[in-house]
Amino acid sequence: MPYKGEVADAMVSQVIEVGFTATLGPMSMFVAAQNIAADYYLEPEARLHPRWVNKTDPSKTIQAGGDVRLRIMSVRVNGNEMMGVCEMSEAYLGPITV
Repeated sequence: MPYKGEVADAMVSQVIEVGFTATLGPMSMFVAAQNIAADYYLEPEARLHPRWVNKTDPSKTIQAGGDVRLRIMSVRVNGNEMMGVCEMSEAYLGPITV
């Protein structure tokens, strides 16, 4: 089971105005906009396929289907469900490019 403070790689499942959701195996994660690094913004023109874009390097994006590195802030287990609240505000966290 993931623990608080752990850094993990997850796949983005949905991008929304207030942040984005991701999955790590059976665990659902949420990253709020205030927990995303300040140099990312929600691209307003991308309404059909919203994404968070890095201001200094536009090739770094957070969009559905992409991989991201996150730090887990809290974990909640409810029966068979695991939910986590994460952050992506440190230098080594963010989109993973292969």
